[in-house]
Amino acid sequence: MFAPTKTWRLWHCRVNTTQKRYAICSALAASALPVLVMSKGHRIEEAPELPLVVEDKVEGYKRTKEAALLLKKLKAWNDIKKVYASQRMRPGKGKMRNHHHIQHRGPCIIYNEDNGIIKAFRNIPGITLLNMRHKAASLKSNYNLPMHKMLNTDLSRILKSPEIQRALRASHKKIHRRVLKKNPLKHLRIMLKLNPYAKTMSQNTILRQAKNHKIRMDRQQQH
Repeated sequence: MFAPTKTWRLWHCRVNTTQKRYAICSALAASALPVLVMSKGHRIEEAPELPLVVEDKVEGYKRTKEAALLLKKLKAWNDIKKVYASQRMRPGKGKMRNHHHIQHRGPCIIYNEDNGIIKAFRNIPGITLLNMRHKAASLKSNYNLPMHKMLNTDLSRILKSPEIQRALRASHKKIHRRVLKKNPLKHLRIMLKLNPYAKTMSQNTILRQAKNHKIRMDRQQQH
């Protein structure tokens, strides 16, 4: 057999428990943004709001037709129709492992108490049911996810709020002009700022050149 599977193959990739908890919290937080939800393929164009909050009596539904009627009234049935259209046979060897069919994910329903809501929604394809637990887990020793340093990341809205603007002083608009640097070898005034003795040196050079020129002329006349 060519290239048989080995026992030391990396069959499972371990993920830290804190990373898993962060992933769940991030996914629930992202479900409140319609843009991210639509980018994953969910049909929520006609939904009145997201997340969609309904009455507590929905937890008492026991029939699937009641749940389907509720989804149609809330304009969420388009997401279910997308799930129906995506049902297909799984490609590859997954069929040998008794996983024959695949389909897209649909709406996620979070409830507090199960008064029949599981039986009402479990036969609708694509539905995910999650229970909201109030009691702390006994195995996690009251574990809480670390809070961010900035609870509100919309910094521009905070700075532009009337409460902050009322406490701030008026801004000082001081304009700083860019200074044009000139060559001191070509501009005497700039050179004098750098070297005040440059003017005396220039005058001495002119006098020395005039004196030397006079000496040369006198020598030429003598010859």
